[in-house]
Amino acid sequence: MPVVIAVLPLALPAPRIDLAEQMRLMQLLRQNPPLLFHPQMRQALQHEVEYHRPQARWAQHLLKLLAHYEAHPHRTKPPSSATVLAKHIAWQEQRMSAVTGSGRVP
Repeated sequence: MPVVIAVLPLALPAPRIDLAEQMRLMQLLRQNPPLLFHPQMRQALQHEVEYHRPQARWAQHLLKLLAHYEAHPHRTKPPSSATVLAKHIAWQEQRMSAVTGSGRVP
């Protein structure tokens, strides 16, 4: 019984991502860094790393920074001086109305 050897061309499978879109997203991220916080950009960074694309090292670094940022609680900004002043004035008015008795219901 003869052995039949099938000749198949050796090739890599076609990528499962749109390479043009991937390049566009990475270029867009370089031009506008706040886009890093969008879910679509996180996916693009993960694709960059998974497919060993040219910017994989940079993408891995950004993913690490993003994970660190999300793991720590966000600090809130202190209120503005105008807000503090408005709250203080409201508190003083409330206090004065309680002292003078104008806030009592007969």
